[in-house]
Amino acid sequence: MMLSSCWIVDYQQKLDPLNRSNHLKILPVTTMFDAPIKQQRHVTYKRREVKIYKPMEETLMDELGLTYSDLVKKGVRNLWNQRQQEKALAL
Repeated sequence: MMLSSCWIVDYQQKLDPLNRSNHLKILPVTTMFDAPIKQQRHVTYKRREVKIYKPMEETLMDELGLTYSDLVKKGVRNLWNQRQQEKALAL
């Protein structure tokens, strides 16, 4: 949860032609909101990396029957588990 400070401007206010100070009403407001978690990410390869990673990804996806998204998630999960095991052994 994130606290954010913002300003609300009330443009609907009736203007008094003789009093120019009320032509724009600015109200300070503090709001609480949860920023949504993004569901998509983008991968960018350097030109020389495309020739290396693309065939590996395609082969793994074909052999394992995975989509690219599933392949990435499986890779992240495997790396996470490996690191957790290394940390446990270090204790």
